[in-house]
Amino acid sequence: MVSDSHSNMLNMLCVGTTIRVNKKRPAPTSDIPINDSKKVKESAPDENEKTDKSVRKKHRIVVKGFDVTKPCESFQQMKELHPKILNSLLKKLPDNNIDAPTPIQMQCIPLLMDKRSILSCAPTGSGKTLTFVIPILSHLKKSQKGGFRALILSPTRELAQQIYREFKIIGGSRKFSVHFLSKDKAKSDVLTNEDGNKDVLIATPSYLLSMLENKKLDLSNLEFCMLDEADRLFEDGKKGFREEVFKILEYVDLIKVTVGLFSATLANGVDNWCFQHLDNFIQVFIGQVNGANSDIKQSLKFVGTEESKIYTLKSLLQQGFKPPTLIFTQTKERAKQLHQELKLVNSKTECIHSDLAQHKREEVIQQFREGKVWILICTDLLSRGLDFKHVNCVINFDLPQTKVDYIHRIGRTGRAGRSGEAITFFTEEDKKILPNIINVLKNSGCELPPWLKNLKGIARRDLKKACKKPVVRNSISTLPKYDQEKAAKRKQMIKASKEKKMKASKSS
Repeated sequence: MVSDSHSNMLNMLCVGTTIRVNKKRPAPTSDIPINDSKKVKESAPDENEKTDKSVRKKHRIVVKGFDVTKPCESFQQMKELHPKILNSLLKKLPDNNIDAPTPIQMQCIPLLMDKRSILSCAPTGSGKTLTFVIPILSHLKKSQKGGFRALILSPTRELAQQIYREFKIIGGSRKFSVHFLSKDKAKSDVLTNEDGNKDVLIATPSYLLSMLENKKLDLSNLEFCMLDEADRLFEDGKKGFREEVFKILEYVDLIKVTVGLFSATLANGVDNWCFQHLDNFIQVFIGQVNGANSDIKQSLKFVGTEESKIYTLKSLLQQGFKPPTLIFTQTKERAKQLHQELKLVNSKTECIHSDLAQHKREEVIQQFREGKVWILICTDLLSRGLDFKHVNCVINFDLPQTKVDYIHRIGRTGRAGRSGEAITFFTEEDKKILPNIINVLKNSGCELPPWLKNLKGIARRDLKKACKKPVVRNSISTLPKYDQEKAAKRKQMIKASKEKKMKASKSS
């Protein structure tokens, strides 16, 4: 429980009070455990080891494992050390505003070129997709017939489509056969046809497992298997894919296949699975594990009660904001309600949630990318992996339940070296899980007010329960209760009418 003094101070804050988080990036420490699992007998390491260590320290790269490939600070250096990297791929990079590798690319591209299995954790927006695109296409060299040679698993259709586009952009000139496993392809025999070329398959777990169990796909030729957003793939329960992913991996020869697991957060037993199933794999961590991107300016805004949120948000938007902006809500129902409220304030406001048809979701995302939509309201559906390069601000209208959700949400801004801003609303009801989020701010090197830094949370056992049981929040709508009930009845009547017509058409 929160102490009385801290609770009183929280109550004394006026609605809309902002707690600014001043960035204070921590300097790299001298005791970073570089390659600590390999004990070197020599009393004085050679110059190459000293250089590798200094490069890793400079870019806050932590590696664990044996015989770790040296990091490369430029793509030219990578090409010199790994001649198999295709020149056609490197020529594509400047056209996409990529001049130098990011820290994760410096270390993991050379490792994958040496066909080393890896577990990598790096901040959001650090270029994880390109990290495996270049090595995979370089080893495949050219398109060929037969079974798929590379498999990329993604938790969501939107992220899978984004990865597909990245493969097509970088490898387009060599005409690799890259396939995205959609619902239609899973039902048809397009991917089972032995005549066509098959190089890379990008899929979500459900459709892929269905094809494997029905013997419509053969993974015997597989050379690479990449799991993007691995901790989400390994998550159990309604939102997770653990059972499906484990069944899929039974079809993969983990001894001969190079496996890569990538995520911005490390959770759900991903590391334990690697120790049990991967031989001589390398762990690569960039910066603080489970820490937020240091390019994001974060702030907490106390809004008192749920009813105050909408007025605080409208005031914030009317005072001036930098579009495009992403706003996250706890549920799709709240996303719909907020959309109804905000579209009166700004006509370039849209909403996306799981109830929308797939083509409509794709249309809204494309409009947001093109700048036709300034404010996009969403749930955690869009918090994972999607690369919106120019998002200037993320607003957590509802406090995320876990620190992992928080990291992924705010990670939609501040990508690829750009700066961004994240504003998080919290109420009296959120104080149980607020310390969980504060820990992320501390680990990111943020300077917090003393009363907030010392805010005491609840016992870990109770915190787990609180995270699993979301805060019950009131309706966002500012319409009178009578009008809300009238609208709900009308919606129910329309739904009943449609169901009646469908039954009549079936019976006839």
